[in-house]
Amino acid sequence: MSIAFALPLPRMDTLFSEPTRTAVRTVDPSRTDPRLAATKTETSDRALRDLFNTYLECRTPDWDGHGALPVSLETLEMTLRVLEVLPPGLPRPTFGAEPDGELTMEWYRSPRRLLSLSIGNAGDLNYAALLGAERIFGRILFCGAIPDNLIALIRKVSTK
Repeated sequence: MSIAFALPLPRMDTLFSEPTRTAVRTVDPSRTDPRLAATKTETSDRALRDLFNTYLECRTPDWDGHGALPVSLETLEMTLRVLEVLPPGLPRPTFGAEPDGELTMEWYRSPRRLLSLSIGNAGDLNYAALLGAERIFGRILFCGAIPDNLIALIRKVSTK
């Protein structure tokens, strides 16, 4: 016998700023290749759900039991902005949180082929990739677009 609980979630319109609510409302997968529309919608919905669940689990101080800072609403909004500008066709990242209150997106293919992107509330993007023996890392300021070299890294990590 299993028991399911429905937890009331806060209304989206009270959690996000108007620009973020507008951006979320205007995402329309039918504008993409129709063959990908259903997959993109399912992937986008799942990614948003995973991201929101990570935020809910980590929004209070000491969420890890070791003094972690809470993930702020501003960090969640910044992560949504980054997620929105990722080009179609990239694999969906997994989400996590760090003790300093940043959210992470990770693309993982194997222990020697991965990329982690940390997102801070001010738009700082810190990334580290492992491609076999090669280590690549850097820091950029998010200004509404993901640089081509970072997109290329995500693709490189994700392909065979």
